[in-house]
Amino acid sequence: MPAFPDFRGLAALMFAGPMLTALMLAAPTAARAADFEVVYKSCPEDNYYADYDKLVKLAAPPTNCKGSADKLANGRMVLRLNGAIAPGDAGRLQALLDSQIRLVTSYGYDGSGTFVTVEMAGDAGSTAGAAELGRFFADQFIQTRIVRGTTCAGPCALAFMGGRALWTRLTRLTLDRRLEAGGELIFRSPLYPAENADPQAIRDLAGIVPTYAARYDIAPLLLARIMSLKEGESLPIDTVFWAKVANLTVDGVAPVTNPSDDDYISACLSQVDWSYGLDGDYDEPPQMKNNGDWEEGAIVYRGDAYVLVAAVWSTEGYDYWCALNKSRTAEVKIPRQKVRSVLSKWRGRNSLLHGETDDDIDLKGNEIYFSRAPNGFRPTRAQNSLDLLLRDPQTKLAATADPDFKWNPWGKWDPWFELDGP
Repeated sequence: MPAFPDFRGLAALMFAGPMLTALMLAAPTAARAADFEVVYKSCPEDNYYADYDKLVKLAAPPTNCKGSADKLANGRMVLRLNGAIAPGDAGRLQALLDSQIRLVTSYGYDGSGTFVTVEMAGDAGSTAGAAELGRFFADQFIQTRIVRGTTCAGPCALAFMGGRALWTRLTRLTLDRRLEAGGELIFRSPLYPAENADPQAIRDLAGIVPTYAARYDIAPLLLARIMSLKEGESLPIDTVFWAKVANLTVDGVAPVTNPSDDDYISACLSQVDWSYGLDGDYDEPPQMKNNGDWEEGAIVYRGDAYVLVAAVWSTEGYDYWCALNKSRTAEVKIPRQKVRSVLSKWRGRNSLLHGETDDDIDLKGNEIYFSRAPNGFRPTRAQNSLDLLLRDPQTKLAATADPDFKWNPWGKWDPWFELDGP
């Protein structure tokens, strides 16, 4: 966790500039509160058990009974955030959802069986209210989304980062904050708002944001940049690199055609971040080794269906490999004999050759796998598609947008690649 300055000594200097409005921590008036507009509500008969296979194949939701008084059961609901975020918005949203949703099973919003998405947009409001709303999203399992052509900035961006989902009754909890390519996520300093506030309010906010970030998986690098922003500065999450650091799902990304070897290597090495995807299976973090006897960042096999990359080296004896299914949709198998023949010169050092097995290795499409466990590959925890990470890290997200993308709330209801945690 980054170190932060003692704001007692800075209060007098900060008081001379634009400060946090006193209303930020006070009870808001109705005019200041956000409004949650229902934009899509599945009809009672549109549920997983009856119509799911049909619904996910449609380009757009077939029905929208958002004006219905019937409570949802095993459905989907989409709301749009309008207005400035204020303290108390989380309670108002909960009252609305509880009036619209009937508890049926043990997943989705509040374990009710219905999945809820909040489309986030706007750039005004309370930092304290944003943290409160983000906590509600996370604790009640609500997906957040920024749609193409809209902007979520300042307090909206902070609240957006609370997005979560509970995908099954077996408590598959995952981050689920989604930015459509062509939408904008912009952070601003919580310590330089538009109006005045007393020094104690500033000190309170200096603690609210790091506490919220630590609990709800805002990466330390991103938090440090947010807290270092000066008055008038902003941090847009507008490149492949920052989307990766922020651990966002980026939707609506156009496919990459004919990627090069360097593109595959870059995609694999972009996952070499010890906060995401590689922890938990070994006693030590992997280490980079550049002494000439390890082909770090080299393709060791490229076939018609998949690519194997030497990723990083481990002093403990289990090296890390990256596997990429070249298909966007199909599943492919890596024959175990192929693994043995390609990696035989590393026998005894390698998780893929640790313990004998004849099982083939299955890879689903458009994701990145690492050899995080003996004898197999697992998908990484980073919620980015291969199509995104095949691009140069500095590529603008807007440039990756697929103009034909249309989000269907019923589509991909249980993404297999999103594992517990970031």
